[in-house]
Amino acid sequence: MLIAINGQSYLTGDDPFVLFEAMNVGDPSHAFYLGYELMKAKTALTLGKNYRQDQALDWGYLTEPEVSHRARRKARDSEETP
Repeated sequence: MLIAINGQSYLTGDDPFVLFEAMNVGDPSHAFYLGYELMKAKTALTLGKNYRQDQALDWGYLTEPEVSHRARRKARDSEETP
């Protein structure tokens, strides 16, 4: 089961497309981010794995490290600040 929680709602289901529609996302960049995260969650669900937002899918020794969007933004912001 996929679970999506924010300040206004608690959504559950097996279909990421249905969850995404229920989120009513207006900002295109946020929609892209949520689509990416829902895709990883659905992949994990299909393979019987667990997944947490902003973390890499865990394949054991085959896991590819992933830098979260927040960490990339923080690094970019710190580079721009003199």
